[in-house]
Amino acid sequence: MTTVTGKLIGASNPQRVEMRATLVDVTGKDAVGYVASVPGELVRPVPITPGNDGAWTATLTANSLIESDAGDTLWAIQEGREKDGTPIVTYVAVPDTGSHWVGSIRADLSDTITGGGTVVYLPGPAGADGEDGASAYEVAVANGFVGSEAEWLASLVGPPGESGSGGGAVDSVNGLTGAVVLDAAAVDADPEGAAAAAQAAAISAAATDATARVTAHSSATDPHGDRAYADGKLAKTANLSDLPDPAAARTSLGLGNAATRNVGTTTGTVTAGDDSRLTDARTPTAHAASHATGGSDPVTAAAIGADPAGTATTAVTTHTGATDPHGDRSWADSKFATTTDLGTTNAAVTDLDAFVQDCLTRVAAIEQGTAWLAGVNSSGPVMVSGADLTVKDNDKGYRFRRGGSALDLEATGADLLVSNWSGTGFNGTQRAYLRLSADAQNIQVAGPVESVAALYGAAVHKLDPATGVASLGGKNGLTAVRFAGLKATPGAPTTGDWTAGDTVADSTGAWWLCTASGTPGTWTTGALPSTGGIITGNLAVTGNAFGQDTPSAHGIAAWCYDPALAVNSTALSNGILYLTRVNIAADVNVTKLYWWVGNSGSSPVSGQNQVGLYSSAGTLLASTTVDSAISTAGFKTTTITSQALTAGAFYWVAMVFNASVAPTLTRASGWTGVDTAANLGQPAASSRFATNGSSRTALPSTITPASNVGTDFAGPWAAVGA
Repeated sequence: MTTVTGKLIGASNPQRVEMRATLVDVTGKDAVGYVASVPGELVRPVPITPGNDGAWTATLTANSLIESDAGDTLWAIQEGREKDGTPIVTYVAVPDTGSHWVGSIRADLSDTITGGGTVVYLPGPAGADGEDGASAYEVAVANGFVGSEAEWLASLVGPPGESGSGGGAVDSVNGLTGAVVLDAAAVDADPEGAAAAAQAAAISAAATDATARVTAHSSATDPHGDRAYADGKLAKTANLSDLPDPAAARTSLGLGNAATRNVGTTTGTVTAGDDSRLTDARTPTAHAASHATGGSDPVTAAAIGADPAGTATTAVTTHTGATDPHGDRSWADSKFATTTDLGTTNAAVTDLDAFVQDCLTRVAAIEQGTAWLAGVNSSGPVMVSGADLTVKDNDKGYRFRRGGSALDLEATGADLLVSNWSGTGFNGTQRAYLRLSADAQNIQVAGPVESVAALYGAAVHKLDPATGVASLGGKNGLTAVRFAGLKATPGAPTTGDWTAGDTVADSTGAWWLCTASGTPGTWTTGALPSTGGIITGNLAVTGNAFGQDTPSAHGIAAWCYDPALAVNSTALSNGILYLTRVNIAADVNVTKLYWWVGNSGSSPVSGQNQVGLYSSAGTLLASTTVDSAISTAGFKTTTITSQALTAGAFYWVAMVFNASVAPTLTRASGWTGVDTAANLGQPAASSRFATNGSSRTALPSTITPASNVGTDFAGPWAAVGA
């Protein structure tokens, strides 16, 4: 497919302009086309929607790929209509690939279709530059001249002409007398270089003018007058009889009054081509003959700034006879060796050969194992092939053994240590990490040990002897558990510095988790008392608890109460901000708000029906317009931007509606006094069910929780979920 682009000019609302692309034949009639690789026929127009700035883009099938009974095809792109309803159409031939501006692929329509098709001629790409033509000398040789180029140049100079006669002496030249030296001013000519400067200035001015004209042309509504022309175009069948003002038309065409005159020889008539008055021959007057070569006052080459005759021939002759006119020989002397240089090199090569032979003898001894080396330094790889690599003295040593079914690193006579130096040449600080005992099967590791999925990756497990903490775990992105040890007494630690995440087991087998760093920090336990007691903090249950349904059992984070208890509904009032509290037991990111329309509303005011989420401090966290949702009854799910809710905190699901008929939402109890009972023990700033303000058309960015007023029903029902 090929992309075609364009832009509407002058449209105040481009998106309302009627635009489409239609397949047509070369006369502009709608056509049916087929593409072998795409089943179906191209009969439906392709809609085009321009942007706010008028720019538009259409993806069209290349015309070369389309087969049609009508023959060749074009695409007709309609860009709106004239005031009388006539479509404004541009016909284009769509290339096979690429992106093209509509004006660059325009095509004119053909008058008829001949033989089931016709040819539309379109401008093609510019042709390649032709080969350079022959020089004047080459042309002369081709026409029979024999000789060198210098001889040909000399042949162009003719013998001196004979002295003129009858001319007489010149007293003055252009008003100058005496010994006159002609310059540009003397002959009323422009100074040297003035023409080039004028030409450059003209080109610059023309470029500036062209840019301004192109800009004005591009922004004009009807730059070529095509639209105005189309409004008053002539019918060709009328043979100009439908001209509204023939006299004005003749004036516009520059015909004058001759077009209405008869042929004749009297006043008021026009002259015929064979009129005898046109045969009066007149001899042209000679002009400046005395200034020509051989004249009485010839203009010399020096007078017009040209080289004298023979100057070019002399220069060519001098260049041809020079020994090194371009310095090529001098350059070659500095680039290539002489015979003396080669002799010196040959002596050096002979000395080098003796040295190489000595080196080969020494290398052979090393390869055969008959040479003893005081030491070996290598800046590249060192390979020991077919044997073990052993480093030892009389007391201890180690070796890399390749024999057997594995590769072994073995030590003898002492513990084997693995260490690393901070410097680059076994210097600086030495850090010993691993000790393999020589007298027992024992391994010691100094410093923290990290277990990673891949080298240099993030630690998954970590043993840190300095802190006494073993961090283990991390499946599915979880944080590792920090095992800090076993207490000899029951209960949480009461002394020492602890870090959030430290886990300790006490003497009873209960596990304690540090939830806040400090001395001794804040601790909690997941163990439930076996004989009653108090659970401090929030209890998050992933399933059903105490035989009751919980939000998590239904796949959501929190609700105001079990929706099965929402046994009735109440019609809400327009402009009232309703708040329903949800308590968060565990950290969660929510993206859904759930609410329930018992009876639908009608004719919602656009943009004034919203559902959102407030923090306990009264800050609006997210909101969504739900104009269409209130027009039908049923369970509603509204998506909001993801919000991170904190365990132990509460939030309000907020609703405000404005409609001809406000919706009726589900709720629980509506008995008298429920505003006090449902909010029992709660201050206004933490109400479970409340309103906050009236005459609202949207959820405000902040509210004052202390201004909450309890509702006279337990609702509306609401919930939040991930």
